[in-house]
Amino acid sequence: MMRNKCEGVYTEERITIMYDEYYKKYNGLFGESLYLLKNRLVFRRNSPMQCIYCGKKADTREHCPPKGIFLRKPYPSNLIELPACRKCNNSYSADEEYTRDMLNCLYNKSHDTTTINYKTDIIESCDRLLYENILDDKVENVFSKVALGHAVYELSDGFGDDDWKLGSISIVIKNNCSAELWNDVTAPVVLELLPEIGSRSGEQIFIVEAISKNGKITSLPVMDWHTIQEGYYRYLAFFNKDRIIVKSIIREFMCVEINFEQEKNEHN
Repeated sequence: MMRNKCEGVYTEERITIMYDEYYKKYNGLFGESLYLLKNRLVFRRNSPMQCIYCGKKADTREHCPPKGIFLRKPYPSNLIELPACRKCNNSYSADEEYTRDMLNCLYNKSHDTTTINYKTDIIESCDRLLYENILDDKVENVFSKVALGHAVYELSDGFGDDDWKLGSISIVIKNNCSAELWNDVTAPVVLELLPEIGSRSGEQIFIVEAISKNGKITSLPVMDWHTIQEGYYRYLAFFNKDRIIVKSIIREFMCVEINFEQEKNEHN
């Protein structure tokens, strides 16, 4: 995280260079000091921003989540837009089309409706997930890409060029699990670690009071879901120790949880 990279003593020249570097990445939207939180990142046309995936110059925008995969028309008017380079943006196109068809087929299968209009490889991909808990690589690529976008937007962290890598991914399908498990994975999350002041994720937090058996009252920070389109897509992103966790609920039938871990190096 940025606060780790900025610890220590730096010359005035080095601080100037660091400010310039972070201005390009965060569009100048960070606090009064590099020790403070990097603020939310929002795409701005013709701004000197960097791709959230590779760190190179961003020359296009990325909707998060992609409209044609997870949402239905009419699309929400306030969709998140993040900066990306054209190469990273276009490199997922084929995987996104595959994921769109796979999700539609999977929804039909889990609701016992016809799947005759889907290609054999799509149907087989659904069966592997439903019966063997194996997620297709193409779908994993798209899920992890979208999750990284949520992490960047909500937490101002998780950038691909900051050594954050996919740690694990788990899938829960409503009609393939118990009602208790589904209620558990779709409930608001009790946080072990609060987000830093100023991050967008703080807007989704509320405090609840829990009473223990001995009558002790404890205040618990709880993060609620951010709904992009009612009944179609909601998500949340939070820190858990040294990991970033992003959870998404797709069409209220599928929960995707993705963990990102930061690779250790001399800068961390």
